[in-house]
Amino acid sequence: MSAEFGQGGGMGIGKVGDRRGEYKKKDNGPSSHDYEPEESHVWHLNEKRLRIKDKGTYGMSSGKSRAAKRWVLTFVIGVCTGLLAIFITYCTKALTSLKLSVVSDLMADEALGKSSSGLSFFFLVSFNLFYVMIANTMVYLEPVSAGSGIPEIKCFLNGIAIPRVVRVKTLMCKALGVLFAVSGGLPVGKEGPMVHSGS
Repeated sequence: MSAEFGQGGGMGIGKVGDRRGEYKKKDNGPSSHDYEPEESHVWHLNEKRLRIKDKGTYGMSSGKSRAAKRWVLTFVIGVCTGLLAIFITYCTKALTSLKLSVVSDLMADEALGKSSSGLSFFFLVSFNLFYVMIANTMVYLEPVSAGSGIPEIKCFLNGIAIPRVVRVKTLMCKALGVLFAVSGGLPVGKEGPMVHSGS
């Protein structure tokens, strides 16, 4: 009875590895990227190797030089992403004000009886369809630019190779797609695409 139910005689108090098999972890190294480099075994080995290499050198070691380059690159990426967001916001406001000025002029003409009734609604729908068709064309040109882009970037950071996820063509299609989708009145925002654009 104790062999079936474990040493204590009760159910579930058996020895570790009883009838379940033992899990033996092979130490072949990490199978995926860690988000924080300080938690990675590979990072620790690399840091130890660089400390041995830089032993006896004065001034800027390779670790400090690499850290400085990372901060400069992070700053440049942040500035470029901010400029892209300003460009998208400015162009979205310009396209939306163009659409609304034409429609409001037609509504004023309808109120005065100068144009037929329903023409302003037709122009509003036409503007929105035109803008959304341009956004759809951007997704047709580069399918990776569809959606927010956050899941794709999370997969890329985890070591999964997604083709064309960080290319200039994807950036341009993503930026123009968001610009025209927001101008066309679709319920989308630019927060997620800015994460993808920044990467």
